[in-house]
Order: sequence, then structure tokens, then C-alpha cells
Amino acid sequence: MMETKMENKHFKANAGQLVTGILLLLFALIIELGIVFGSQSEDERVILIIACNIFMVLPIAFGGFMFVSTYFTDCKNIKKALEKYGEDKIKAHISSNLQKEYSKKGKSVYFTDKVIVDFTQGVIPYNMIAYAHLTNVKSKYNTLTSITARTYDDEIYTICEKIAGKEGEEYLLFLAEKNNNIMLGYSEKNDEAYNKLTEQYKNGSIVISEVTL
Repeated sequence: MMETKMENKHFKANAGQLVTGILLLLFALIIELGIVFGSQSEDERVILIIACNIFMVLPIAFGGFMFVSTYFTDCKNIKKALEKYGEDKIKAHISSNLQKEYSKKGKSVYFTDKVIVDFTQGVIPYNMIAYAHLTNVKSKYNTLTSITARTYDDEIYTICEKIAGKEGEEYLLFLAEKNNNIMLGYSEKNDEAYNKLTEQYKNGSIVISEVTL
């Protein structure tokens, strides 16, 4: 059994996501206004609007929307976890039942015998995870890897950000030990199977038992 101090831990969605999302949306709006009012002729304006919307405005706006959406989804999931368990009970559960802890730059994700706790996203019971895989986001300079956990109620959690690939695989195997029904590894086949599972969960064909702490 591992022990960790919880006194200074509090649930709070990452406000940086909201700020980033708003800035991206504002940037997309500025570009759009510049295109609309900066063109000299009607024909030029139409061509620029179509081209820039496809290659610049829409991708930037979509990214901004995703950041904002993720922030409010995290707020919703945190509220749900607090209403169901309560912050003190969650902290006590972590302190008594911690089995693994992933830490990076001051942020920790806690893996207990029953749940995953991320203070910026909420509480994820292992038995609610239907599908888990590594997600690689490539940039010009490096590739950032995280674990994507998808639950039966169609929620997506991004945990263990900037994890090394080999360590990420070890965490996936740990999840499988906790719930051998989890589909591991990204594939189109698993995507299709996951979509069917969420439909079955929503219509009551699949029932997942409640986890108590």
C-alpha cells in the first residue's frame, strides 16, 4: 500500500484550457474579420473567405471549441464525482488504497484499487472504462503521449499526459488487471465496438455496478 498527502489537493478543472480555447476562438474571429473587410473586390473576398476558412479559420476555431468543451466537460465530471463521493472521502480513499501514482510537473494522477482520480477531471471507476489506448500528438519538435480512457457513458478522459510510450503501455496493462473487459489499443475495430457498447449502455442492455469508496 502506498501513502500520499492529500491536504493541499482540491478538485478544479484546468482553467488554462478555457483561456486557450477563448483565445483561439478570438484569433479565428479576427482572421475572419480581416478577410471580410480587407479584400478589395467582391470576387477576391469570396475566394479569400473560402480558402482561409477551410485552411485557417475553421481548424483554429475547432481547436478553440474543443478546449472550451473539454473544460466544461471536466467541470461537469468533477461536480458528478463530488456529489457522488465527496472530496474528503475521495482523499481518504486515495490515502488508504493508492497503488500507482503518475506525476509530471506537479500534476498527479492516482490509481487506487477501485478508481482513477485526476483532480482536474474527476473520478473514473475502472469498471466504467470500456476502451483505453495511448494517444500520440505530434508537433514539429516532439511527440506527446497520453492515455485516453473512454467510459461506457461516452465520456473521454485524457490522463497521464506526457507519459513515455513504454510506461504508458505498463499503465494500460495495469488497467486491464483491474478490468479485463477493457479493450486496449487504438484501432478502427475497437472504435466500432466501443460505439456499440455505449449504445447498449445508454439503452440499458449493459448495466455497470456502482463503485463505493
